[in-house]
This record gives sequence, structure tokens and C-alpha cells, in this order.
Amino acid sequence: MKRTIIAVSIVLLAAMNVFSQQKTLISGDDLTLGGYFSPVVKFSSVHDDLGVFVGARGGLIVNHSFAIGFGGYGLASYVEALNRGPLGERYMEMGYGGLDIEYIINPNDLVHFSVGTLIGAGGILFNDRSQGSEYWDERDPDVDAFFIAEPTVNVDLNVTTFLKTSLGASYRLVSGLRSDVSNNAELSGFSAMLSIRVGKF
Repeated sequence: MKRTIIAVSIVLLAAMNVFSQQKTLISGDDLTLGGYFSPVVKFSSVHDDLGVFVGARGGLIVNHSFAIGFGGYGLASYVEALNRGPLGERYMEMGYGGLDIEYIINPNDLVHFSVGTLIGAGGILFNDRSQGSEYWDERDPDVDAFFIAEPTVNVDLNVTTFLKTSLGASYRLVSGLRSDVSNNAELSGFSAMLSIRVGKF
């Protein structure tokens, strides 16, 4: 009986030693957390017009290299819809947002790269901006929804320990849209983007 107890104790001690040496993707010993907020401006061709999107992104940074958060953008420039609306509207409104993930390559270098993607949803609708805010108060506009995936690559510059600037490019892939305002092909396309990031990197 005594030998059995000793044998069981040895097996348990060996098992505990194995578990204590288990390797993990992220361990508590070297885990560092940060965060950031970033206003963004994007320039893109939409319906052969210059589409200017303004918005922001932000989130959590793990071990200086992996960022996860959310981003959202809205069309700020005048872009004509493909068709006139039911009340004669000429222009379109567009907005989208979703989960934003990013991998930062060599973040401690003065100039470095980052790659990521936004996956989410958006919507478009008719608008006639010439009629002002009272026009919107008098109607209930119909929003047509779509799915969006937008991979991105950036060149980042470390200005200070808490401030970065980024110049990048993205491809906006729109699908699932059924609308008289626009279509998937017209809303999909490349964008050039400029952003400033503030946070703990």
C-alpha cells in the first residue's frame, strides 16, 4: 500500500511538472497590452467621382504587434447616385464599419509596415443635400445594407512614443448589395488613406 501511494505521488508530481512547462501562444510573463485611437481620411473613386471617407478606428494592442478593435467610416463628399431617387434625389449617402484587426511588423523601427483588414457591414441611401436638414426631418429614408471586407497595408512612422502617422492603401470589397443607389462593383475599389494614431504602443 505504501509503495502504491509513493508511486501515485511520483506520477502526480511528474504530471504537474509537465503542465507547468506547457507552452502557450501568449503567456502572462511576457504579455504587454496597449491601445490606440486613430482618425482616418480615405480617398477613393466612387461612381467616377472623388469619394472622401472620414472616420476613426481604435482598439487593443497585444505585445506591440497585434491590434484588434473597431473602425467606422462615412462618405463626406458629394457623390451622385447611379439613378435618381423616388423624390428626385441626386446624391448618395454611405457608411460602413466593423471589426478591425491588424498585424504590426517590427513596431520599434522608425519606419515599419502594418497589414490588416476590416470585416463588417454598411449601408447606402438616396440623399439630396441641396434641400438641407428639414428635408430629412420630413421623410423616413430606406437604407440598403451590404457586407464589406477591406484589407489594408500601411507604412507607419513613429513620431513619438505615443504618436504615429500612417500612409496606406486599402481595397474595399462590397457584396450583397441590392439597391437603385449603387451596386457592388461601383462601391468596390482601391482607397488611399492617411491617419494619425495616438496611444500606448
